[in-house]
Amino acid sequence: MANPFDTYDPRVLYDPQSERFLAVSLNGRLVSNQILVAVSSTADPTEPWTGFALDSDSTDATWADFPTLGVDADTVTIASDMLAVGAEGLPIAVDVLVIPKSGLLAAQPTISGAMLFERTRLAVTGFAPQPVTRLDGAGLPNWLFSSGVAFFGVIQTTRIAGSATAPTIAAGPYTMVTPMPTPPEAIQPNTTLIDTGDGHFASLVRIGDSIWGVHGTTSAAGRAAIRWFEFDASSAAVLQSGVLDDPSRDFLHPSIAANALGQIVIGFSASGSWLVPSAFAALGETVASVTTFQVPILVRAGTASLTGGGVSRFGDYSATVADPGDASRFWTFQEVGGPFGAGTVAVASLRVVPEPHATPSALACGLVLCALAAVRSGHCDRAWRQRTLRRFA
Repeated sequence: MANPFDTYDPRVLYDPQSERFLAVSLNGRLVSNQILVAVSSTADPTEPWTGFALDSDSTDATWADFPTLGVDADTVTIASDMLAVGAEGLPIAVDVLVIPKSGLLAAQPTISGAMLFERTRLAVTGFAPQPVTRLDGAGLPNWLFSSGVAFFGVIQTTRIAGSATAPTIAAGPYTMVTPMPTPPEAIQPNTTLIDTGDGHFASLVRIGDSIWGVHGTTSAAGRAAIRWFEFDASSAAVLQSGVLDDPSRDFLHPSIAANALGQIVIGFSASGSWLVPSAFAALGETVASVTTFQVPILVRAGTASLTGGGVSRFGDYSATVADPGDASRFWTFQEVGGPFGAGTVAVASLRVVPEPHATPSALACGLVLCALAAVRSGHCDRAWRQRTLRRFA
C-alpha cells in the first residue's frame, strides 16, 4: 500500500467564485495509492485546511500518477493517469474524480457524493487529460482536453455532463490540429539536458465563450517551443492557434491565463547555450478576434545551470493565473536554475499597464509588463522590472 508520507505531484488552484484554495496530490509510486484532496477554510492559504484521501483503484491493480485539476461552479474535477502496479511508462487508463463543490465548501467540508470514474478507457480521455477551469461562474457541462497525440494532429476531448451529484462522462469530439512533434530536451550552458515533458496541456481556462490552452511542442528550427490555442467553449473547435519559439532558446513547461479585458499571459521557463533556466512571460492581446503575442520578457533570471549529467527533471508543469481582485494583474510560478545546480521556483506578479506617452491608437499593442519577482523562500527583492513588450515576430 501507499506510504502516506510519500506525497508528490501537487497541484494548487484558487477558485475565485468560492474564494478558496483547492489542492490535489498523490502518495506512493508504483503501488496502489491514494488521491489526496484538500480545501482551504478561507481565501487565506495560511488558515486551516481540510484534507481527504481516496483510494485510486478499488482493485489495487493500478496506481495514479500526474494528477490534473480544474473547477467550475458545480464541481472540482481531478484526472490522473493510471499505470499497472509496479510499472512505469505509458498509462493504461485514466481516473476521473468529480467532487460536488457544495460539500467541499460546507462548514464541515465533505466529499460525500464524489464520483470516481475508475480506470476510464484512454479512448474516452486520452493521456494526461486536463480539466477546464471556468472563470465565467457557470457549472456543468465541462470539458477535459488531452494533447497526448497532438503530434498526430488530434486533440482529444472528454465531456463531463449531468449534475454535480450524478455526473456523466463521455468521449467528446476529436479536434483536428496541425501535427507537431513533442518537445525535444532543452539545452543549457553546461552539458546536462533538461526534460521538457511530453507536450501535455498544463492548463486550460475558460472565460466567456473561449477556452485557452498551451502545450509544449517542437519549433520549425527543432527547439522546444510553445503552442497556444483558443477553442470554442461549446464545440471544442479551434478558433485560433500559434507558436511561441526562438531560434536560440528553448521554451518549456508553459501555462496560460486570461482576463475579462481580453488579455492573455503565457508563463514559461526558457534556457539556451548561453541562458541558464529562467522565468519568462509573454502578453497577448486580442483585436478583431485575432490574438497577437508580444516578445517574451525576462521575469526572473536563474542563477545557475542544472547539474547532474544526462537529462535533468525540471518540474512537470507551471502555473499562471489572473488576479481575481485586480483586472490588470497576473501571477506566474515558474522553475528556474537555482543554487548548487538545483531548481527553485520564481513567483512573479505581472501588471499590464499602458505604455507611457502612447497614443490612443497604440494602446492596444503598446503595453508594459511589470514584474515583481520572489523565489520560493518568500524573499522579494522589491525591485520593479519593466520592459516595453513588442509585437512578437
